[in-house]
Amino acid sequence: MAKITEETRANISAGVKTSWTNPEIAAKRKKRYTVAIGDTEFRSTFAALRSIDPVYSESKAITFRAALVASPDLRRSLNGIEIRIVKIDDTPV
Repeated sequence: MAKITEETRANISAGVKTSWTNPEIAAKRKKRYTVAIGDTEFRSTFAALRSIDPVYSESKAITFRAALVASPDLRRSLNGIEIRIVKIDDTPV
């Protein structure tokens, strides 16, 4: 794996900070999703996925969450278990 230099970190940080000035991006980042498996609600997609598979990786959870949010009915399955978004909170954090 390539080593990340301090200069690279500074560039990434500046880019993220600048991206928050875009109202559309800021609004999307402020959304919080509650997800459910059956009757059990989780504060994060990652927590829900970990309840199914304790070694589920965070990077895979990010990809799964993107697909979940993009799905028309806000539902996806993993290993035959349905995961769905039950609440979208637009309240700023």
